[in-house]
Amino acid sequence: MGRNPQIRSQNVIATKAPGRPAKPNARRAPAIRIVLAPGSRGGVRGLSLEKIAACTPHLVAGAGREGRYSAGVKVCGDREMARLHRRYLDDPTTTDVLAFPAGKGRYLGDVVVCVDVAAREAARRKHGLEVELMFYVLHGLLHLLGLDDATARGRSRMLALQRAALRTCGLELRA
Repeated sequence: MGRNPQIRSQNVIATKAPGRPAKPNARRAPAIRIVLAPGSRGGVRGLSLEKIAACTPHLVAGAGREGRYSAGVKVCGDREMARLHRRYLDDPTTTDVLAFPAGKGRYLGDVVVCVDVAAREAARRKHGLEVELMFYVLHGLLHLLGLDDATARGRSRMLALQRAALRTCGLELRA
């Protein structure tokens, strides 16, 4: 995030056998190790780090990458998200997700998701907060992996990868 928040590790482990969906496994590292920033608002109530980790092999493969990576995730409210959105994108409104690439290396960067936007959207779409937060985190991780949604083709690819990743976790996004 340019200026990364202080983050502490929370080991979440998942592996993927060839041809099989990702499943939790305590002996191997995930494709992307997720680090939750301390003080993440609502981070535990609606966001399963284990499910995110289980989805990461699908995201990494879908982005045409191999190997293991790590990324930071911060969950915040409207006020903090609007502050970040204004600071980094010169837009004073709140938004659903921001991704801050770290550059080269195994640390991909940080994803910040807004629990308030997620709660409103989940209610509007009539699905759970967990689905909406997962959707945002997966979206941000895809940006950190180098995908872009600036074109219709890019948006379509990212949406397909997000939906497929959610399905590996037993979650479904409603339109």
